[in-house]
Amino acid sequence: MITVEDKKNAEFNYKILNNILVNSYILSKWRTEASPNCELCGEHNGILHMLYFSDLAQNVWAKMGRNKGTTIHASDVIFGRNSQFDQHLNFLISISAFNIYKFWIVAHNENKTRTQES
Repeated sequence: MITVEDKKNAEFNYKILNNILVNSYILSKWRTEASPNCELCGEHNGILHMLYFSDLAQNVWAKMGRNKGTTIHASDVIFGRNSQFDQHLNFLISISAFNIYKFWIVAHNENKTRTQES
């Protein structure tokens, strides 16, 4: 049985693989008032920065890697691991990346609300 969460995760992974996941950089192409930089650290905010290279994401991947006795690489976040033994780890990585993205969306919306109130 496919749940709503499975569909959301599949759609999220599709958007990552096709480089269409909305982030500050893409928003800045559409709207001139949007900054291409990360609201959390000020760095250029592409998909890889948001999901892997940001301080927040690096902390998540380091803790997960220590817990699982492995190292999580950027390619693991984008493509997953190509092994039948890593299916559970791929699922954890995908869910964690989705939660990092949801955190970024909340931070972006809070920042936008604060800017509008000023």
